[in-house]
Amino acid sequence: MTVATSRVNIVAAKYLYVSTMAAVAGILNLAAMMFSMKSVLAPLLGERISTFSFGIPLRSIPLIIAVTVLLAFFISAGMMILASFARTYKEGQATVMPFYFAIMMPVMFLQVPGLEFTPALAAIPVVNICMVFREAVAGVYHWPMIAITLAVETGCIFFSLWLAATILKYEDFILGSYGGSFGKFFKERLLPGRGKRGGRA
Repeated sequence: MTVATSRVNIVAAKYLYVSTMAAVAGILNLAAMMFSMKSVLAPLLGERISTFSFGIPLRSIPLIIAVTVLLAFFISAGMMILASFARTYKEGQATVMPFYFAIMMPVMFLQVPGLEFTPALAAIPVVNICMVFREAVAGVYHWPMIAITLAVETGCIFFSLWLAATILKYEDFILGSYGGSFGKFFKERLLPGRGKRGGRA
């Protein structure tokens, strides 16, 4: 298959479109949460709503937006790679949903009292974003942990793009004749010593 541009550019264009839409949606949801939280909880709290306050420190907003964008870019990359192996909408849902549930689990870290933001947590994708978000809302900034988080998430994004570009080197995948899953593809084509199977385009 011949195209007027490189496959890396094709992957980058598709990825930037999907991830940009995801990032915009994330930022809009964050803004909606900030402005509507009090009115949403009013029916539940009743008269106690007058004593309820919810706000995010202004100096935390740039950091929260940055990690929201990184999270959107990382999730978009993972879902795009997994969904590319699906031939139907149903297969796509079955492939992506486990990944979606897996990235939702770290949200539980936000509910653990006394949990400290350590270098180990900062090195775990998604978990680190949750920790940065939790502490930024409280006005707490552990800059070494934040730096590790930004580096890890950026590295994950670049690795995902490299993986997507590598997958597109195989002709049977591009033509749609490959019928296996991502796990099977990874074992057969990407593991050391097995990358020559299947024929690259």
